[in-house]
Amino acid sequence: MFTTHENHYKFGYDGVNDFRFRENKDQKYTIEFGRANSITTFKEEAINTAKQIHADADGQTIYISYSGGIDSEFIVRAFLEANVPFEAITARFNHNMNEYDFNFVKKAQNEYGFKLNVLDVDIEKFLATEMLEYAIATKCCSPQFPLHMHLWDAFDGFVVAGHELIFGRTPPSKQFYLKAQEKEDSVHRYHIWRNRNGAPAFCFYRPELALTFLLEPELLKLFTFGHVFNKTYSGTPKSRTYNRCFNLEPREASTGFETFMHLDDMYRPKLEELYGVDFCPLPVDVMMRQLCPTYFIDNEIIPRHWRGI
Repeated sequence: MFTTHENHYKFGYDGVNDFRFRENKDQKYTIEFGRANSITTFKEEAINTAKQIHADADGQTIYISYSGGIDSEFIVRAFLEANVPFEAITARFNHNMNEYDFNFVKKAQNEYGFKLNVLDVDIEKFLATEMLEYAIATKCCSPQFPLHMHLWDAFDGFVVAGHELIFGRTPPSKQFYLKAQEKEDSVHRYHIWRNRNGAPAFCFYRPELALTFLLEPELLKLFTFGHVFNKTYSGTPKSRTYNRCFNLEPREASTGFETFMHLDDMYRPKLEELYGVDFCPLPVDVMMRQLCPTYFIDNEIIPRHWRGI
């Protein structure tokens, strides 16, 4: 079973990153990345990642979990550029509760002509009857992620999904870190639970893609000068980077839950009580050191202010 290429991205607890599940609340969530071999550009590595997924899928139908958000549309565009066949899958919530995102899905389908599979979901019923099984099985403290897992269960193939690289910092510190959230990594635990290969974290799937994202000009500016302007979040630089690669249509950040957060509020506290809310603040310089090809380090061609760790 694998969820990244050669399982290079590992998670666990207290530095033992062997894909284990949480056993108690006192454990500290930890992660690590594998090392890239060589790199080109972020756009080229996104296309290369689509091609690698095609090879790793080994003949299975590739299903891109397409919410309509900018992360999943970036994946769709990478696969189109790579000429890798795929089908898109998406959930349509009752009462048109995710209409904003769904409209972007339909617009892209009309423009690019890929096959779209739609699963209709009664949100209230799912949360009341099926959500807990997914949350317990994957040790997930969010009622939202089980919805993605429910969608993936409906399609027998190799699922590809977005998994946002969120960077932040805690003022007054100058240091940025990857905020690797245990609840979001439940998408990896889903694949372990189902004994199913997949790519639930496209931007993590190959170390080359994660590394070239760090080296994008918008991200480098954030990491180098963000503290001067009190910047604490990478959402805008990420959107600009995606747009530079594939000229994506701007949109509001959306989860589809905005219209029924009262239901989220109903279930989340209990799940958080059961599984806690932990994340691993991996400093960017440490992440860079893990990802960089050996020749980068040997020849000191990584950014100057990251050489001294």
